[in-house]
Amino acid sequence: MKNIKSIVRTDVKTKAKEYLIYLRYTYNRRYVLFSTDLRVLLKNWNAQSGRVRKSTNFEKLNIILEKNENDLQKLILDIKIQNLEPTLLNVKNEYYKKFIQYQQDNSKPKKVDERKFLNDFQELIDDREHKKQVGTDTIKTYKSTLNKLIEFKKKKNYSLHYETINEDFYYEFINS
Repeated sequence: MKNIKSIVRTDVKTKAKEYLIYLRYTYNRRYVLFSTDLRVLLKNWNAQSGRVRKSTNFEKLNIILEKNENDLQKLILDIKIQNLEPTLLNVKNEYYKKFIQYQQDNSKPKKVDERKFLNDFQELIDDREHKKQVGTDTIKTYKSTLNKLIEFKKKKNYSLHYETINEDFYYEFINS
């Protein structure tokens, strides 16, 4: 079985009815998804081959997909060279270090950001509770959400801060 494949998530579509294409890395029957930021109409997607069918710019899209798959495979080989196991967590961490915008130190999120988000969320709860702006059931929901976020952060080793709360975070949080 191929451990890297391009897939389309049918639950994530744009207003133009295009679906996002992801790279799926499978390890020990579990997987992690990496967004390619590419979109395709479902009728133009070949799920069997993991490629775009003959349509506008299909050749270029397929070249990009193949390059992304090869880059991910190289990253996995680099991890193996370091005598590390290519677990989902190791691959994910290396992928985000290497391919995402956090390459420059000045744009890299700091731990302070993470605490700031959680502290801001707690302050929001305290403020709403103190001013009685919402009911007790809503406060319970807020506190439950905060606890779930903290648990998610620990369980998935997810760096939780304002910049990482995006669509990928949403789907990973919902599916955890």
